[in-house]
Amino acid sequence: MNQAITADFKTDPWWWEAAPPSPSRLDSPPDKADVLVVGAGYTGLSSALTCARAGRNVVVIDSLMPGEAASSRNAGLVGRALLGGFSTMVEKLGAERATELARGAEQAYEYTIGLMNEFSIDCHLTHRGRIIPTWNEVQYQEIEADFNLQRQHLNLEGGMLNADELSQELRVTGANGALVISNTSMVHPAMYHRGLRQAVEATGATLVGNCRAQQLVKQSDGFVVHTDRGVIKTAEVVVATNGYTGGLTPWFRQRLVMSTAFMAACEPRDPELLKALIPGGRPCVDYSRNMFNYWRVAPDDPSRLLFGGQTGYLFKSAEQIAAKLQLDLARVYPELAGTRFSHLWKGRLGFTLDRLPHLGVRDGVHFALGCNGAGLPMGTFIGHKVACKLLGAEDADTPFDELRFPLTPVVLGFPWFMPALTAWARWQDWRGIASRGH
Repeated sequence: MNQAITADFKTDPWWWEAAPPSPSRLDSPPDKADVLVVGAGYTGLSSALTCARAGRNVVVIDSLMPGEAASSRNAGLVGRALLGGFSTMVEKLGAERATELARGAEQAYEYTIGLMNEFSIDCHLTHRGRIIPTWNEVQYQEIEADFNLQRQHLNLEGGMLNADELSQELRVTGANGALVISNTSMVHPAMYHRGLRQAVEATGATLVGNCRAQQLVKQSDGFVVHTDRGVIKTAEVVVATNGYTGGLTPWFRQRLVMSTAFMAACEPRDPELLKALIPGGRPCVDYSRNMFNYWRVAPDDPSRLLFGGQTGYLFKSAEQIAAKLQLDLARVYPELAGTRFSHLWKGRLGFTLDRLPHLGVRDGVHFALGCNGAGLPMGTFIGHKVACKLLGAEDADTPFDELRFPLTPVVLGFPWFMPALTAWARWQDWRGIASRGH
């Protein structure tokens, strides 16, 4: 037996133990709608919720069961920053524009937390912040400089910890310090999706899972959408497929890099040991390394550590991925060397070349895409905002409006360059150079 997995190993997410995706009530969609939303993840449901609350007849379709894709597979971290790194954006765009864009990420955070509270969504919402370790002095100084710059312009709370202070928050091998960001949150992602879905269904909107859109035909008075379960006539279409964008909308697919990330649940360990290793109780996001890892204790089981990261394209089978993550886990926690995984799953993320989200209208099709690894808050936010634009609402503006949506060098949706980027990232980590995106 593979030494990295348990006898009862599953390739379903740990999150499905408490909130598995469930089939929709209908097997086929109605033949008419005011608004058809393609994609039933956070983005699509948020867009549907806003449209339906405004009185529109909304239908949401998904090629899988609602929530079966990335929305129930992520780490459940609710952040308030963009992927690109604030210092990098200031260098490229200037402080004023960088601040405007970064505040868009803060708006996404506030909107998402507000939605959870408004609908009393039971999803283990916890305001604990996060911790970002550094592994050498170069990384520490770069992270500290970026944090100090952000504090001048943004609502960011926290501070730097030296090696001695770090032991009160996180006990990992080899770290020389860390950044603590205290005003971010974490949730159970599948339970959040379930609560958002319930809110959408309560408005009277229709959800149809296992219904793949095959063709979009634009007409003078709207669209005809052909699916494998019927044809829908609709006035408006919203595309909210992010990392699962396919041949239905090739223009969007050519502007997204779909990357796979992995996460695993450790076999049960002594909760006191996990508490000793993570005394601060904060999730850890290791952005200092270019090949990042992230981990947190499961919100619904203190004996389970959830550990994830990128493994590149060199490891393909679940067993190979588990073995790689097992090595990564032992690198930061020798006390957990040899720990096996009971669950290991993957999900696809949608990245853009400029590392910014994009929303708007293209050939009459509304879209909200490119969450860049922050799908829980950003997807919820841009899904809502693209619906506001569709409705002509006064508060529809975002800092991400009118951005040029750059073409990526993908070929038919395949990111052929990812192995080279992975090798470069591993080389940067070997050199001790910090990642610029955090």
